[in-house]
Parts: sequence; C-alpha cells; structure tokens
Amino acid sequence: MSRESGLDEPCLRSRLGLYILVKLMAIESQERDFLRATSKPPAPINAASNLESGVEFFLSALEARGCARSTTQAYRTDLSQFALFLHPRMHRQPAWGLRDVTGDHVRQFIDDLGVRGCKLSTIGRKVASVRSYFGFLCAVAVLGSNPATAINVSVKEKGSRPESLGRDRLQQVLGDRSAVIDFRSARNSAILEVLYGAGLQLQQLVSLNLSSLSLKERVIRLPQDHLAIGDPAAADSIRTLPLGSKAMAALNSYLMHRADMLVDRDINQIDAGALFVNERGLRLHRRSVQRLVANALPPRDDGTPSSPQLLRNSFARHLLDIGAPAGSVQAMLGQTSLSIAQRDESSIEELRAMYNRAHPRARRQAEPCDIEPPKAEGTD
Repeated sequence: MSRESGLDEPCLRSRLGLYILVKLMAIESQERDFLRATSKPPAPINAASNLESGVEFFLSALEARGCARSTTQAYRTDLSQFALFLHPRMHRQPAWGLRDVTGDHVRQFIDDLGVRGCKLSTIGRKVASVRSYFGFLCAVAVLGSNPATAINVSVKEKGSRPESLGRDRLQQVLGDRSAVIDFRSARNSAILEVLYGAGLQLQQLVSLNLSSLSLKERVIRLPQDHLAIGDPAAADSIRTLPLGSKAMAALNSYLMHRADMLVDRDINQIDAGALFVNERGLRLHRRSVQRLVANALPPRDDGTPSSPQLLRNSFARHLLDIGAPAGSVQAMLGQTSLSIAQRDESSIEELRAMYNRAHPRARRQAEPCDIEPPKAEGTD
C-alpha cells in the first residue's frame, strides 16, 4: 500500500495521526454543544432566599463556566460549613435569608474556626470562598453588598515560605529530554515541562484538552475558573499562558507518540478530547501524575515525596528571582484576574516577553517547525 501511494509507513502513520486529532477535536466540540443544550438552569433566587439555595445557584454557575470538579467541591465544603455555623445563630429569625448575613457573622465564623484549631491557611481559604460566594450574588444583583468584602485573613505563618527547588537542581532533573523514544517517556517529559513551564495546578493539568493547546501560538488556554466569580466582565474570559521552547519541544514529541499510539484504537473507547492520556487512551488520573512527579523529583526537605505543587512553587520563585513583576507572576498563577489586561491585544505579547526573559526554560533555540493540531470545522 505504501509503495502504491508513494508514501512510506512513518509518513502514513503521521497523516493518520493528524486525521485522528481532527476527529477527536470534532467529537469534543460536539460534546460541549450537547452539554450546553441539555444543562438545566439553576432555580432563580433573591435576597430572601436561604443560604443553601444561594449555594446551589452559585455552584451551578461554576459548573456552567467549566470550573474543575475539585473547585466546585471545595466551594461546596466551605460554604456548607459556613451554613452549618450560621443556622443555630439565626434561630430567632425563622425567615432569615441571604440579606440577613452580616460581616459580624463572617468574623464569628473566623473565630469559631480558630477555636477548632484550623490553620491560618485553611481559615483564609474558607473566608475567600465566602467572599467569592457573596461577590457572585452581588454581581448577579441578588444582593447589594458583600458582607465579607472588608474581612481579610493573613495566611502567612511566621517564617513560612513555599518550598521550591533550586534552578540548577531543577534543570538537572528535567535535563534534555529531546531524545525520548516511546509514548510513556514522551508523555512524562511533556507533563513535567508543562507543570514547571506554565505553573499549572494538578487539576488544571489533568483537565487539559487538545483544544486547550495552541502549538502555533505557543500558549495554553485555561478558563478563568473561580477567579471570574463576582466579576461579570471576567465570567467568560480565558487565561492565556505562554509556553517556553522546552515545553513546546516536549509537547510536539508527545503529540506524535500519542497519535501513533491511538491510530489503531476504537475512537468510542478512548477519552477523545483529553490532552494527557494513559496507554489505554483514557484521561490521565491525578494519582498517576502525582506518582510521576514523586519518581522524577528528589524528596522534600522533610523526606516526603515531592508533589506537582513543588513545580508550581518553583515556577513562581524562579520568575521572581530573576526580576519578573509580582503582578504578572500572580496573573500567570491565576491568583489575580487577567480579564482586564487581556482586553488589550498586546497584553499576551507583553506577558510572553516577560516570560521569555525570566523563565529558565523559555529561551528559544533552533527548533524544527512546530506541528499545529488541525482544527475541526466548528471548533473554536
């Protein structure tokens, strides 16, 4: 067959791999359209609604915006705890609703968490959940003010600093992985490079789809997630993160191995849109990435296995050490919204320029031409 067509087997397999990418992206687009069409809108609420109804309305909005399941579950846990705290203190107001929650209630909640022995970081996260929740209700005009706006919790423990790996040590660990020869090593190399190169959280990494990645533009696109809550202008915005040369080379290699691995698989029995998959074609699980990182990186100072968070911390620390603006680093980490900045078309180029100057593995070298996954008709 290859002699009749004038193409050798590797060329045929590459073309088949690109054809599969087109099919996978088309299926992913159809799935998104189906979910949008069949999703049930949340029940309307007002200022007199109870806290639980407000929470369900809020979580439905999070899910509609594509937030990770772990994010919505964290919000549900924190807000359910806040509701349980409030109920016995509102017994004299049988018809109390959202409008009756005050800043004093939030402060009492903080005091109660402290008495229970919660760490400052835990208290800070729970208060941030409450603030985002009421901020969302204000943004959709259910409430006129946010009772948690002026309440802040310092989450810095005395003398604490996020643990990170030294630049030289991390460069030694990552090394030059351009010579990977099989699917697993190519995938693992790409995962490590993307975790460190973009500062992603674990859940963000495993949730990446083929459509999240643009090799031509050299970026990853993520939904703004919970940062958009309470900011109507940011509700549908996308966080765009530049990728360096090492991550690009690793992703190019991985995508070719991925295409070869999937070429003979039944497309109905694999996770079509997932970027990182296992040998069965299924989306890679969080635990698999945790094991990968623990095996690739040296143990932490206390002897426990390293986690993906260590690469995220190292990403931020190394950018700051070389003089990157703290605000830009926070935006890349998702700790501040990029929605306003990204209304300016030049903003991503400015962010990329800063990244290329500061990130240790961002500098371009002579590279082969990147292969851009073809876009299926109707995809964004």
